[in-house]
Amino acid sequence: MLPAQAWIPATDSDLRNAVELLVDERVFEIPLLAWPLPRAELVAAVESSRSRAGLSAAQESALSRIEAALSLPRREWFAAAGAPSDLRGFEDAPRENGEAGVTLRWQSEGRLSGELKARVAIDPVDGQQLRPDGSYLAAATGNWLWSGGWQERWWGGGYDGSLQLSSNARPVFALALDRQRSKPFETRWLRWLGPWTMGTFFGALESSRPDSNHALLWGLRVAARPLPGLEVSITRNAQFCGDKPPCSPKAFWNLFIGNDNVGENVSASEEPGNQLATYEAKWSGHVATVPFGIYIQRTGETIDNRIPRPLRTLNLVSLSTWGNARGADRWKARLELSTTIVADFTSEQIADVAYENSLFTAGYRYRGRVLGHSTDSDSRQALVGFDYDEGHRTWSARLRRAQINWLGGVPQPNHLLSKGPALWWGADAALTQTVLGGQLELLVGLEHHDDRLGDRSSVLGRGYLRWTQAF
Repeated sequence: MLPAQAWIPATDSDLRNAVELLVDERVFEIPLLAWPLPRAELVAAVESSRSRAGLSAAQESALSRIEAALSLPRREWFAAAGAPSDLRGFEDAPRENGEAGVTLRWQSEGRLSGELKARVAIDPVDGQQLRPDGSYLAAATGNWLWSGGWQERWWGGGYDGSLQLSSNARPVFALALDRQRSKPFETRWLRWLGPWTMGTFFGALESSRPDSNHALLWGLRVAARPLPGLEVSITRNAQFCGDKPPCSPKAFWNLFIGNDNVGENVSASEEPGNQLATYEAKWSGHVATVPFGIYIQRTGETIDNRIPRPLRTLNLVSLSTWGNARGADRWKARLELSTTIVADFTSEQIADVAYENSLFTAGYRYRGRVLGHSTDSDSRQALVGFDYDEGHRTWSARLRRAQINWLGGVPQPNHLLSKGPALWWGADAALTQTVLGGQLELLVGLEHHDDRLGDRSSVLGRGYLRWTQAF
C-alpha cells in the first residue's frame, strides 16, 4: 500500500459503507463519526484485522475495498456533467452543471505528504471557476497530524446531512491539528474511554461578506468509544473575528469558555461570535439476530451557561440495518430524519433562529451554502435509502420528503433554497462501477417542488455523470 496521502477523504460513500460495516460488526474499533479519516488509523485497523480468523466473505470484500482506497493512484483526472440536487448528502456530487479537474498525490521520504486538486467549474454560482477544493499539505509529528488546505469535512454520522458541519458548502481553507491514531489512554483513570480522537482547525471565511469580512471559522471535535459498539462525541464550531466583531485573544477565550450569550454572561459590545455545539452518539449491534444501528445528533444554537449542553436544538436521527446477499455482496438500508426547526419537538418552536445570528447577519453560511444541513434553516426532511454493493459495482436508491423553510418570516432573505414554505419530494437511483480501468458514477432522479409562497409547482430532472481515470 503506497503511502500517497495522509488523509482518506470525505465524500466517498462506497468507502464509508465498507469501513462502517467493519466498525458496526466490530472488526474495526475506531471512531467513525468524522471525515476525513487519518490514513494511519485505517492502515492500522486493516493490519490488525488481517490477523483475525473467521471473517465473512462480505467482510473480506470490505477489507479489499479499503485496501484499494489506501493505494489510490498518484495521478488521476475526472470530468462530470449534469444537474445535481440542491439537497446534498455525503456523496461526492458535482457542485455545478459541469466540472473537470486533475488530482496529484505526493509523499516525501520523511513525514510530509500532500494532495493537489485543481478543478474548473462551468458557470459557477459563486463566480470561482478555478477551485482548489480537496487540496492540502500535511506533516506528521508523533501521533499528531498538522495540515493546511481546502479539505472537505463531514462531522456527523448522518449520510444525507449533518447539522453542524457537512460538505454542503465548499470547503473552507483551514489550518488543522488532528490525532492520527485513536489509541486508548495508558493511565487507568482514562483508559475506560477506549479508543479516542480529537481534532481542531481554524479556517478563513470569505474576504467579502455582508456581515464581517475576513471572519474566521473554528472547529473542535472530541470522540471516544467507551463501550463495544458505542461512539460518543462533542463538537463545537464558531464564527468569530473579522472586521466587525471583537477580534483578540480575549474574544476567542470568551468564545471557548462559552461567554457568548448576550445579556447573560457578556455585553452586546463584547459578543465574540456565533457558536454551535453538538452532542452525538451512535450504537451498533444486534437486536435479537437483526443487525441494527441508531445514531442521534443534537445541535444547539447556544450553550447552557450552567450545564455545558446544547440549547435551542436542531435534531437528526438515523436508523440502519444491513446484511449479506449472495457471495460477498452486501446491502444496507437506512431511515434518516432531520429537523432544523429549533425545539421542533416541543411547544416552543422558534423560527428564523437556526443558522442565523444577530452578529453574523449572513448566518452560518459560506459562499452561498449553509455549512450545516443542506435543507438550511426551519426545515424537516425524512429520507429512506438503500445501498447494494457487489464489490466492483454499487447500486443505491433514495426517496425523500423535505419541508423547506416551513415556518418563520416570509420572505426569509437568508434562506438559500426557498424564501417561503415549500414541499419537496425527490427520488433518485445511482450506479458506481469500475469500467476499463476507470470509475463511472451515474445518478438519475426527479424532484417535485411545491412552492407555497408563489403557489406554483414544478418537476425537475436531477442527475449527473462522472468519469475518473488514472494517468
